[in-house]
Amino acid sequence: MPASRAVHAPRRRWSLLRRRGCLALPPPIALIALGLLACTAEPPPAPRLVVLYATCTVNKDFLSPYGAVSGATPALARFGREAVVFGSHQTEAGISGPAFASIYSGAQADRHGVFKHPKKLPTELHLIFEAFAGAGFAPHYWTPQVMSRPGHRYAQGVPKENIVREKLTGDDDQFRALLDRLRSDPEYRALVVTSFSVTHDPWDLDDVEEHLTRHPEQGRGLTFDEIRADHELFKSNRIALQTRFAQTVERLGLSDARIERIARSLEILYASKIGLLDAYFAGVVDAIDESGLAPESVIAFTADHGEALYERGRAFNWTHAPDLAPEVIHVPWIVRAHPDLVAPRRIDDVTRSIDVYPTLAGLAGIALPPDAGVAGVDL
Repeated sequence: MPASRAVHAPRRRWSLLRRRGCLALPPPIALIALGLLACTAEPPPAPRLVVLYATCTVNKDFLSPYGAVSGATPALARFGREAVVFGSHQTEAGISGPAFASIYSGAQADRHGVFKHPKKLPTELHLIFEAFAGAGFAPHYWTPQVMSRPGHRYAQGVPKENIVREKLTGDDDQFRALLDRLRSDPEYRALVVTSFSVTHDPWDLDDVEEHLTRHPEQGRGLTFDEIRADHELFKSNRIALQTRFAQTVERLGLSDARIERIARSLEILYASKIGLLDAYFAGVVDAIDESGLAPESVIAFTADHGEALYERGRAFNWTHAPDLAPEVIHVPWIVRAHPDLVAPRRIDDVTRSIDVYPTLAGLAGIALPPDAGVAGVDL
């Protein structure tokens, strides 16, 4: 995004996301409507629950809202129909430490200081947790992610009792207790952030057979034993295949046919983990919806970076850090809220990981202090 656009974007009259009553109309018509008292709809309830589901290593081309036809992400397909799907969202970096730092701080590496990981965040950063806590939201952080762990100050502003070193699931006892608190106490507000990965290589075989049962067309003649053999070969030579592909193929004596089979096997492995991620996300969204809190919730799904799989002629395969492949930099971002606050649709304007924090703050009615150092834009 050009610097001039980034500077002036917060002062735009019309935002990308919001649609409130008469303000959805062009100015002359809105004035007439106001004069006739035609816009009498109640404003949507102010969000009391904001969930940032920021998972790791997601190739958005495997997700239904981004055109995947495999059917492996039914929960995200449903969620996308009820939400804003950002079609051109970009992360800052293809590695977790800098990427999560940009999401949580709304700033890029020149300010958050994480050019490689692991590294501690500077204490002077004003993270999303601190902004929401300052506005009366109780911040919660579910994370087993080693590169964005609390010990590296990625949880600044979160009380110790609200840090859970596990991935967030819909049946988590602490999460269920939080939903009960929100339901019983109309004054209580909460920010929930989770970072974890089930889609980071070298993956495993646990979900492959179930995935192929649901999607037999993806096997295309491959047997489970063949997939297992390809997976074992990949695990044994993972770094070499990722970073020195041509030399490793020659050393292992792999034919073109075997390379293509390995590529298919690993794509099936990855798709099975995307299906697992979809199921975890479904549990969280369903728990919120079943609690009756959906009208007062903002739920955002995004990722720190993507994943490049096999492509003939590519220098790096089955990885994300070494280069700027489109599948690595272009990541999902989907935001669902009350439809009068966020109108479901697709937006293909370029957005960035540093825009996530200020946008969620804006949707929650939180004004960031001028010295917060947030370079991102409230969309």
